[in-house]
Formats: sequence, structure tokens, C-alpha cells
Amino acid sequence: MASTLTHGPSPTSPSRIAAAAAPPAPSLDFRSDTITQPSNEMRAAIAAAPVGDDDYCDDPSVIQLQHLARSLTHHEAALFFVSATMANIAAAAAWLHIARRRHPDTIVPEVICDRTSHIFAREYGQLSVINRAHVAGVAAADQKYLRAHEIEQALHLVSRVFTPAENRRSHHIHFHRMICISRCQSSCALKSP
Repeated sequence: MASTLTHGPSPTSPSRIAAAAAPPAPSLDFRSDTITQPSNEMRAAIAAAPVGDDDYCDDPSVIQLQHLARSLTHHEAALFFVSATMANIAAAAAWLHIARRRHPDTIVPEVICDRTSHIFAREYGQLSVINRAHVAGVAAADQKYLRAHEIEQALHLVSRVFTPAENRRSHHIHFHRMICISRCQSSCALKSP
């Protein structure tokens, strides 16, 4: 004697037929800017775009993109970078250059950022190697977002450990010269409700 087990509505029920006919919900994947693939129209636009040598500042597509970015952000200039890592390194270099001019006694400046930020978790020390800076990752208590009081605690860590005289004369102490706040923490998207 054979028995049939059924779970849920039958294959011919109106609810199953309607669900099968409905288009799939769009899937949004924000893990990386390289996950999304260009459409055929985008590929055709890329192939037809005028190009030049950007080393000599004569690539019309890059120049047009920089002018568009400048006008959209209301800044006096914009610069195209091929990766976020490259942009982070250049931005840090600019700020750290200013910090070194203001504080020439600083041997190794320290950059404070969230431990889940791209600079700390994914750029593999490039900020340290290229900009000669120590990158200190601070853990967010809620494991999502770094709060002001957590940054303040990191800033005051040196002054709690060493006396002011030791702070001034020691080359072992990293002076805080920059705080990096990242909008896209590496793990927040997975933990946010």
C-alpha cells in the first residue's frame, strides 16, 4: 500500500501558479563595487569612449569624469582613482603631509580607525608602508559603529600610560595625527538589522 505525503499547497493551486508567474525580486548585493557586472549597453559605451594617455592629462573620458565629479560635489577639483585603496592612500598622504609640517617632531604619526574599516581590515598595511604611518584599529563596543567616546579613549591612551615629559622625548610613542571614519565598514552590512 503506497502513501503520498504532501507538504503545502498542491502544484496546481492558484497560489503556486501566481508565485511561479511573478518576476523574481531584484537582488541587491553590496559586498563590493566589482560584484555588479556592466550591462551590454555599458560595455558598448566603454568600447566607444574616447581615450588618451592620462599620464599626460589628455584622456578626454577621465577629464570629463573628473569635471562631472567636481561639479556634483561643488569642489574646485576632482581626481580619478582606479581603486578605493589608492584613493585612501592618497588622501592620507595629503593629510599626513600637513601633519608632519605642523609637527616635525612626530617620527611615526598614528592613524586611528575602526578595526572593521577597509583601511585597517582590507588594505593590508599599505597606508603604513607608503605613508610611514602606524594604523591603530579601535574595536567598536557594539561591533557595528565606532562611537565618539571610543575614539576619545584611544586618543587619551598614550597620555594615561606615559608622563608628558616621556611623551615628548620618546620615539616609541605614536602621536595621533589623523582619524579615519569609513562609511562602509567591512562587517557592518552583515550585522545590521
